[in-house]
Amino acid sequence: MMHYLESESQTLADPAAATLAMDTCMDTCMDTWQSLRRAIAQTSGFQRWQAEQGEQAGSEQEAQIDRYLREALATLAY
Repeated sequence: MMHYLESESQTLADPAAATLAMDTCMDTCMDTWQSLRRAIAQTSGFQRWQAEQGEQAGSEQEAQIDRYLREALATLAY
């Protein structure tokens, strides 16, 4: 935890370091999100949802996963 706090204070003092830290974080977040999308696409729940929607596998899969997640969250919130 101390290392994080030290690097955070250095980042706040140096705009170039802040930009680099933000870029690194964004890359890590994007990699994590892409990995999560691949995992979701392989689940039986998503594949069943695709069949129910009449969606074709691989066709606009990113948009399908977004829709699937929105619907799942709406159902959970209900």
